[in-house]
Amino acid sequence: MTAPPAEKSARSVGDRWTPALAKRWTPVSSFFLEIYHRLPLPKGGGLTSSEAMLLIHLIDYKWTDEAPWPSVAALAKRMDITRRAVRLSLAKLEEKGLLRRVAAPGRNRSNRYVLDGLFAQLEALLAQDNALRARPGGGV
Repeated sequence: MTAPPAEKSARSVGDRWTPALAKRWTPVSSFFLEIYHRLPLPKGGGLTSSEAMLLIHLIDYKWTDEAPWPSVAALAKRMDITRRAVRLSLAKLEEKGLLRRVAAPGRNRSNRYVLDGLFAQLEALLAQDNALRARPGGGV
């Protein structure tokens, strides 16, 4: 007697995209996609779509808990913008407390981009939203 075929997860990347595209994908928090326009805290309303896309590109280079270190040139090529535009956006993200650039040791090495500020602000917003939902008649 053979075992029944394993059930396919309805939430697999291949089902959402295609099996070929599922071989190259980046996990992006749905919460980030829903609320990026509310960043940075405490003001909110200051994160542009271009800055959000740059953060997603940085996440694509973040394979472990270590800070990613793509070159400005690589980011510019991926986004089809100038290196200057990438540097300006990185500076704005740093000003907003969403990332921190750490110079890599040695010459001609890419900075590391520490995203702890982004994660902390997202978790703070998630906690706020959860608290609002928990109130009687609450909702976000």
